[in-house]
Amino acid sequence: MLMKRFNFINIIAVAGDYLEMNFKHGITMHGKRAALIAVDIAKTMNFSDEDISDLRVLTLLHDYGITKSTYQKMRLSGRDSIEEDISHCIEGESLIPRCLLYKYRPNIILYSHEKLDGSGFFGLNGSGIPLFSQIINLSSDVEMCYRKGNNPTQILEFVESGIGTKYSPELAEIFRMTQDKVAFYLSLNSDNINLEIKSSITDDEFEMTYSLMEQMCGILEAAVNAKSPFTFKHSKNVSALADSMSRYYEFDEDRSKQFCIAAKLHDIGKLTVPDCIIDKKGPLTPEEFSKVKQHPYYTSKLLKESDVLENISKWASQHHEKLNGSGYPYGLNEKSLSFESQLMSVLDIFEALTDNRPYRKALPMKEVHNIMNAMVDRGELNERIVGDTLKMFSSNTDAYKMEHFCS
Repeated sequence: MLMKRFNFINIIAVAGDYLEMNFKHGITMHGKRAALIAVDIAKTMNFSDEDISDLRVLTLLHDYGITKSTYQKMRLSGRDSIEEDISHCIEGESLIPRCLLYKYRPNIILYSHEKLDGSGFFGLNGSGIPLFSQIINLSSDVEMCYRKGNNPTQILEFVESGIGTKYSPELAEIFRMTQDKVAFYLSLNSDNINLEIKSSITDDEFEMTYSLMEQMCGILEAAVNAKSPFTFKHSKNVSALADSMSRYYEFDEDRSKQFCIAAKLHDIGKLTVPDCIIDKKGPLTPEEFSKVKQHPYYTSKLLKESDVLENISKWASQHHEKLNGSGYPYGLNEKSLSFESQLMSVLDIFEALTDNRPYRKALPMKEVHNIMNAMVDRGELNERIVGDTLKMFSSNTDAYKMEHFCS
C-alpha cells in the first residue's frame, strides 16, 4: 500500500503535540515551528531538495526522545528544561526511523544541542558539529525565543549574542538573511503553521509495509511509555490478546497484523490525559472521567492523519463503544460496530480487569466472569466474543502470558 510521506511524518509529530497538551495546557508546536525555521535557513543556503526534506524531518522530531526522567523534569519546570537533559538526544537518535529520510544521516539528533565552544553535552566544538545539528540547535533556540513574545529585532540580537559560544558567525549571518524575508515570521504564526508545514513537504509516496508500521508503532509507544509505563504495559498486553484471538478467529495475515497494530495504538489518545488522572489511586470525579472519555477521539484523530490506516484507526478508536449505544466517544451501536471493534472492546475490558490498576489489584477470574457476563446481559458486549475470550484465557496461560497470571 502507498502512503504519503507527510502523513507518516505528521502522525509522529501530532503524537508529540499530544504529549505537550499534558504539561503545557495546550500545544506549543515547538517541533513544527523549529522545522519551518530550519527549512527557511536551508533554502537560503541553497540545500538540495533531499537535504531540505531530511533536515525538515530531523528538526520536526528532534525532541521526540523524551525519556521518563526528562519528561518528569518537563512536568515540573516546562519544556525548556528538556535542553538540560542529555538522555533525550540519545533516545531521540535511536528512535528516528530511517524510512523517513532519503539518506541515512547518523548523529544529527544526537548532537543537536552541541554548542560551538564545546560546552554542549558531548563536548564537540566548531566544525566538528554536523551542520544539520547546528541548524537544528539554532532553529530550536529561535523558536523558543519567538514563542516568548520577542520581536524580530530582539530575536536577531539573541542570535548575535550567541556568536562564538553557541553559533558560528556564518550561520548567524545566514539566519539574519533568512529572517529578513516578510514571510518568515508570518509562517510561524500558530494560525498558519500546520498549513505551512504541509505545503513545505514534498508529498511523495512510498510503500507502507507492515515492517514500517511496526517502526511507527515503536516510536509512538516510546511516547506513551515516557508518559505512562502503566498505559504502555496495558497496550502491550491488549496486543498480546489481540494476536491470540486473531489466530483463534483465523484472521488472514493482513487483517491480523492490522488488528494487532490497532491494539498497540488503541490508547495513544491518553497522551492528552493528565498524569494526575491516569495515576489516581481513588475514584475519578465526573470532570476527571469526562477527560478520560475523550482519549479514543484523540486516538482516532491521530491515526486519521494517514490515508491508509482506516481500519486500524476505526478498530483502535472504538474500543469503548458498546453494542447498546452507551459507550464513548461516539455513542455507536451494534449496527455501526465491526466485529473487530467489538472484539477490541472485549479484550480491552478483559485486560483491564485482570491486571493491576493504580486504584485496585487484579480481580479474581471468577469476578471477571461475573462482570463481563453482566455486561453481556445489559447489551453492552458481544456474547460470543466474551464467551470465547473467557474460554481462551481463563485456563490457557500459554496463550496469554502476563505478569499477573505467571506470578
